[in-house]
Amino acid sequence: MTPTLALAMCVVIDGAGVRADLSRPTLSGEERVHLSADGRLRVHYTLAGGDAVGAADADPANGVPDTVDWAEQGAARMLDVFVGEDGWPMPPGDEGLGGDDRIDLYLRGLDANGYAHVNTLPSGGLSMWMEVDPAGVGFGKLLFLSIVGHETHHLLEFAISEGGFDGWIAEATATYAQYLLFSGERLADLARGALWALRLAGAARALDDEDGQFAYAGMVWVKYLVDRGGGDRLRLLELWQHLARENGWERGHDAYTRARLGLSLDEAAADYAVWNWFACGNDDGHHYDEAAAGCGLPIRMTATEVAAVPAGGDSESLGARGSAYVAIAPDCASGDLRLRVRPTASMRLSVIGEQSHAASPVQSVEAPAGVETVVDVHGWNQYERVVLAGTNTGGAPATFHWAAEVSGTYTPPASLPPAARLNATPANVTVETGASEAMAVRADFGTCEDGRDVSSQVTWSSSDAAIAVASGGSVEGLRPGTAMLTATLDGVASNPVTVTVIEAAGSGGCATGGGPGSGALGVAAVCLAWVLWRLTRRNIGPTN
Repeated sequence: MTPTLALAMCVVIDGAGVRADLSRPTLSGEERVHLSADGRLRVHYTLAGGDAVGAADADPANGVPDTVDWAEQGAARMLDVFVGEDGWPMPPGDEGLGGDDRIDLYLRGLDANGYAHVNTLPSGGLSMWMEVDPAGVGFGKLLFLSIVGHETHHLLEFAISEGGFDGWIAEATATYAQYLLFSGERLADLARGALWALRLAGAARALDDEDGQFAYAGMVWVKYLVDRGGGDRLRLLELWQHLARENGWERGHDAYTRARLGLSLDEAAADYAVWNWFACGNDDGHHYDEAAAGCGLPIRMTATEVAAVPAGGDSESLGARGSAYVAIAPDCASGDLRLRVRPTASMRLSVIGEQSHAASPVQSVEAPAGVETVVDVHGWNQYERVVLAGTNTGGAPATFHWAAEVSGTYTPPASLPPAARLNATPANVTVETGASEAMAVRADFGTCEDGRDVSSQVTWSSSDAAIAVASGGSVEGLRPGTAMLTATLDGVASNPVTVTVIEAAGSGGCATGGGPGSGALGVAAVCLAWVLWRLTRRNIGPTN
């Protein structure tokens, strides 16, 4: 396991329910107790043996080891936000176990970053407590705070579900909350990004797969539920209220997605597959909110890439509500694309017309097991790619066979999307005063219209409009010197063009010499005539 992934590893024990064992840890040295100032936390620690916390006392310097202070801060931050602001229920008192009814946190050496526990009291109530390895301070203050915060959130999950919970969604939720509140340092953001990468790379795995770090990476699914539910952090509380009422993650999720998203759980899983396609390095600004617990790395969903059609193949094996992708590049020749899909179990198909300039249209259809389902994409070459996402809505692993074929002839669209890039040529222009030189500006859109001449549509700017100006597809030299010209379209700027203006051959400017114009009055007359001619050329002649 890499150190980055290990940072997120905080295990909930007894994930299937509660246990009756009420024993609490015995520390390796004399036990000391720190009571938090807010009256909510009781920290148990020692300065001797394998469980010893470091003696450093600088942040703050208050006679309490920093490890203990930081543990208090991590728990307090999670409780302040989720209990104080959002209304999650506090863990109940434990009838004096650990010393009183405060939340007990034991700092001691562990085989993981931390554990949360829930036990049945003789009265039938529940006792909830946690333990954290003090060695976690080696990751730095922020990550240690986040580890304690993670375990604290588990206690809130236990309290709202009264001890009944599913391990994978508990880990997914606590990890989302952890990185929602504790981020902004490089190591923490890398740890979060590693979990994103794991979930995107494992899109074919079952949604509730708990193997390895995948349950923690379920924070991506939780983020989807919050983002698609309106982005309000209170959606997390709403989800867990449904989980508690329905006493099962599938029924609880289905109740939440129907109430908040207007989708069944299976429909939401297919929608999640589309949302994931546009996450992180493929963000189009219409599906995904990077601001809250984002991926932080330029990773992208993997797919079977199809460069030429006709083509076909078989997906990898998909777990329950897992997804696989086929991305088809445009051929800029055909009019329509037809996809034929035959799954081995019931699936939902999402066909995405991918575009970065606007919301990408999605066709979503049911695909029964063993039946060929046909999806047509008309005018498919207007998109940057067409992506097929198949999501397994059956319980057992399944695959799908796909085939792609084309028909008709490509027709350029009536209107173009906003330009993505502009290229002005030539990049260096030399022009005489009073003369013009041709230039061209071509635009890329990420579609088959890349390279279209948009010279007549751009707006030009000049670093010195007294030397050179441009309009349409030409640049005009006004007086000797150098200026930089830039074209703009749809808010996108081109590469700068360097324009060098030289004196027109034989123009002479206001030079003096012999002949009819010699003498003071003759020279003045020539110069005045030349200035007036130049002003006329610029259409800004003298005014009254």
